[in-house]
Amino acid sequence: MHNWLRLYANFGMEGLSESQDNQKYSKEFKRKVVQAYLSGEGTLRELTRRFKLRSDSQISDWVSKYNGNQELRSSGAGTRRVTMASRKTTFEERVEIATYAIEHDRNFTHSSEEFKVSYQQVRSWVLKVEAGGFEALRDGRGRKKTADELSEMDKLVLENKRLKAELKAQQMKLDLAKKLQEILSKGR
Repeated sequence: MHNWLRLYANFGMEGLSESQDNQKYSKEFKRKVVQAYLSGEGTLRELTRRFKLRSDSQISDWVSKYNGNQELRSSGAGTRRVTMASRKTTFEERVEIATYAIEHDRNFTHSSEEFKVSYQQVRSWVLKVEAGGFEALRDGRGRKKTADELSEMDKLVLENKRLKAELKAQQMKLDLAKKLQEILSKGR
């Protein structure tokens, strides 16, 4: 009952109706509310009224995150995913997109919309950069290793393939010679 009275006092009749959409708050707004609470500017209930929030549990959640050294993000940041087909990109584009995403608090959704690539591509590139630097974004598919990049096992496998190909070519020559011999002997 108290909660309904507070909602009515803050929002009028509209406050009593169930909200269809979640309210979105910027990280700056959340930080301002948390700082107000931590500096003793009011109780949870007073700050909920002052900042026109629907529930004091919102402030509690934000304070818990802040005290737990978790980042206060803008509402909806990274949660709303846009389905977009993957597209081919150059190494330079991948570096630019990953840098942009990192500079914008790892907001993969915003970055994918900005550069017209899929959410998953942006996420994957950022994780690769964090794990192995920007060189990890190079596309190595279809590239042959140089001789000094090959392991001993790779060298043995390649040598085996070469020898098998030579043996097959020798066998084909022998089979062809036999066939020619047969044809020539039948023709006499």
